[in-house]
Amino acid sequence: ADRTDEVGARILDVSDGAHTVSAIFSPRAGRGIYPDVAAYRLDRLLELDMVPVTVLREVDGRAGSLQFLASQHIDEAQRSASGRGADASCSLPDQWAAMYAFDTLIYNTGRSQNRILYDLSSWRLMLIRHDHTFVAERGRPAYLKDVPLDLHDGWRIALESLTDDVLHDEFDGVLDRRRIRALAARRDALLAAAAQRN
Repeated sequence: ADRTDEVGARILDVSDGAHTVSAIFSPRAGRGIYPDVAAYRLDRLLELDMVPVTVLREVDGRAGSLQFLASQHIDEAQRSASGRGADASCSLPDQWAAMYAFDTLIYNTGRSQNRILYDLSSWRLMLIRHDHTFVAERGRPAYLKDVPLDLHDGWRIALESLTDDVLHDEFDGVLDRRRIRALAARRDALLAAAAQRN
């Protein structure tokens, strides 16, 4: 099945014969540029586990990516309207703090309530649809200009592990060189901010 959700994202049902899951298809953002795959790879490097599994795929002859979409979820608009989530295993403010640092690192100008999902079984944050990320910019996206970032030692250690070689090896083929250099510059800025904090 192939459908479009309420915000225009293309949702596909993907099956291996035994199991069927839903996934969001995102066409590539330019030659060799797949921001959703880059966001997933960076999430794994940082060990945040907030971006659902995302893989390179061609659909109907179009290069792009598929991002797993959990069956039982609600978005931030639904969660805030209901007032639920206080019993999350990891507190929502802590999860949001991690999202703010992550969105600064990827320069996310597209974060909105319908791109913030929660797994209803655990209230774990799931960050989706990263088509407005990884631009060749320094600084912070507008929505985070005045938000204090909680760059504790865990962040410092994780950011230090993102060496230039690691960035090149992990993102070559899903980001271009300009975007990888800009990511490295934002990493350095966050490391400097983390050093000031301590």
